[in-house]
Amino acid sequence: MFDMAGVFDLFYLLIAALLVTIVALMVRAMRLTKASIARASRDIPLSRPDVVRRVVDHMRSVDVRCPRCGQPTFAMLGTRNRYKCENDMCRFELEGPEHFPTDVV
Repeated sequence: MFDMAGVFDLFYLLIAALLVTIVALMVRAMRLTKASIARASRDIPLSRPDVVRRVVDHMRSVDVRCPRCGQPTFAMLGTRNRYKCENDMCRFELEGPEHFPTDVV
């Protein structure tokens, strides 16, 4: 005969395993983010306003054009050197120059 209690126990066990996996992935992502921020703060001291101003000015001065249509591109947030075309018809993504350089400091 088919035991429904065993099926429910297996279902709850799978749900618990899924939740543990999700939490573990979230913890790993937070640790990687924290390490990335710590590494960036060693390279560029963003607590100093003069350094921040130079970095922002340098980021604004970088002119990266789309290789397909020639329109300006913008730096994609959360990436180091990925750019996306501003043209709504093109939207080409490309690797560009470093837009957050350490040599500005």
